[in-house]
Amino acid sequence: MIKNSMIYTPEIISFHCQDIDNLENWRAKDPFRIDLWIIVDVMIYNSDKILRCEAHILSSKLLKQVKKQEYLFISDCFNCFSDFKDVLSAAAINCSSEDLKTTLKNLSKAFKITNER
Repeated sequence: MIKNSMIYTPEIISFHCQDIDNLENWRAKDPFRIDLWIIVDVMIYNSDKILRCEAHILSSKLLKQVKKQEYLFISDCFNCFSDFKDVLSAAAINCSSEDLKTTLKNLSKAFKITNER
């Protein structure tokens, strides 16, 4: 017997940053000292949900300075947008599940969900 299951797959459909006007062309002045909050819009396939979320992009050198260590995506070096775009996209996809509630729960562990449409 084949079970017909649906996978609820999150995909980031847009990236924004209040501190950077043109995120796609952004280059770090010091790639070893990055501390940014990125806003992402996440669409969940097989549902009507679109979520606005936040993620904290941080260089490992600055980790000790952060008091609230939640929703962190850490690397030794971030040179440009594509350095963290792929990391965030992969994190969203890894939250996939056969159950929408589980997918949302997984997303809430990786990203700070600020709005749901």
